[in-house]
Amino acid sequence: MPTKCEGATNPICFDFPIGWEAVKYDEEGGFYRTTVTKHVNLIRGMDLVAVPPGAPRVVFIEVKDFRKAAPDDPEARNAKLIDTVLRKTLYTLAGLVAAERVGEASLRPFAMLSRQPPVQVVLFLVEAPLASKLRQQNQRVGRNDLEQSLTAQLAAWGLDFALRGAPTPLVPPTLAADGWEARVA
Repeated sequence: MPTKCEGATNPICFDFPIGWEAVKYDEEGGFYRTTVTKHVNLIRGMDLVAVPPGAPRVVFIEVKDFRKAAPDDPEARNAKLIDTVLRKTLYTLAGLVAAERVGEASLRPFAMLSRQPPVQVVLFLVEAPLASKLRQQNQRVGRNDLEQSLTAQLAAWGLDFALRGAPTPLVPPTLAADGWEARVA
């Protein structure tokens, strides 16, 4: 079972079922860091890229951990998150096309975009628990707005979107529909 962790302090670990391939796409020393960002400034990639067994499908996962962040303006934060996810999606798509074209061995299971597989973009968002009922409601509304916006914008590019994570700590682990789960290490 492949496991990939994201974050330095209290990392969030993703456990993928047997048969899945997963890679930390933006990892130091990987194709993205050594080849893609070497030639283009200010480019950013998704945290994880995964492929389920037997299905020509690619899953991009962007992790945002706000457990220790002070509550801020949710509309401004959502606008920034939307921009970040859209940019990272485009840059990751471009990076995987380049990896496929040059035959990058480390990304071979993921670099198959010329076959036009379905691509799902997942924003895994973890937020600090809030005490006030009003703040909790505002948090739910903000998550709903974020999900609707990214679903619509990514659908225009032919991509699926899912918002995962929790407004509380990941205990028990959060299970995705695909069978992978996220937990705090």
